[in-house]
Amino acid sequence: KDVQDEILQTLKDKIYFANDDVEKLNLIIAAGNTKSAILLDSVSPSLNSDNITLKSKAFKALSNMPHDDVIETYLNAYEQIEFSDRQMQFHALNGLKKMALTENTIKWISERSLQLNNQTETNRFINILGANLSSNTIAESTLRELLTTDISPQLKSDIYAFIEPLD
Repeated sequence: KDVQDEILQTLKDKIYFANDDVEKLNLIIAAGNTKSAILLDSVSPSLNSDNITLKSKAFKALSNMPHDDVIETYLNAYEQIEFSDRQMQFHALNGLKKMALTENTIKWISERSLQLNNQTETNRFINILGANLSSNTIAESTLRELLTTDISPQLKSDIYAFIEPLD
């Protein structure tokens, strides 16, 4: 345990004192590989980076850290992504799909998916909700509600991959 704590502290220090984005990028990847939420405060500033690669790797690193505080930080950072930055939305939502989601997170995803901001985002939310059907009743009701909105035939097809049509 002491050796593990030492390693995590060393990694925290190295991220904090990293001289350039390449070094920081490698350290952020290493932080994600530890799966330790202790590194949340070290990784989270990179979620605001202008360097797209560093920012996307920070999202990926956090997606490996199971903890409620990590999810809250993750969602707050997601909400700061520019509306037009579909590539970053895609990266962030791919990471979110891998995380163990709380009921509050599923509610956030449900509310956000019903905003229909863009097809890429809505598609990712459909996949996340679909992956959580067995553990959350909100997921199915949201998918059914999405079917009543003005969405593309492709998104409807994506929904039907997860749920049966009602007669």
